[in-house]
Amino acid sequence: MLLLRQIDNGLGITRGLAGCFSDCRDQRFVEHSLRELLAHRVQGLALGYEDLNDHNDLRRDPLLAVGAGKIDPLGLERAKADRGRALASPSTLNRVELGNERSTRCHKISSRPEEIEAHLLDCGVRSLNKDTEEVVLDFDATDDPLRGRIAPINNDTGGLKSLRQGS
Repeated sequence: MLLLRQIDNGLGITRGLAGCFSDCRDQRFVEHSLRELLAHRVQGLALGYEDLNDHNDLRRDPLLAVGAGKIDPLGLERAKADRGRALASPSTLNRVELGNERSTRCHKISSRPEEIEAHLLDCGVRSLNKDTEEVVLDFDATDDPLRGRIAPINNDTGGLKSLRQGS
């Protein structure tokens, strides 16, 4: 976990990602900064926890809290209802992920997808050796019914890409 945090800090992954979002929450009442939320989610994914329901238990993980940059990794200074849970709830993380799709009083965070794409590409390119001549991206295009059907579609550049359909 600490290695993931060092890599994140070195590449500026979540710091830069946080700049790709608009956070309209009233900062007087914010317990989890946008960067902490993103670090929590990204590091959870890196550890193999892709489902948000796993994060209900992970909220109590002090090492993940340190990785996310929490000052109180044991959650001892939080309100009584959340004491012992330093990290955000799955519903809070879900609002970050779905913020662009809704406009309600609960959805105060929205992303700028083009900026996210550019930032992640920049992080990837910066991590390459300067003399790199070729990069091979090997994507698993397995048609796995558990994960949804993958159907090829043409995009506007004339190339072929995949689109997940249903699950």
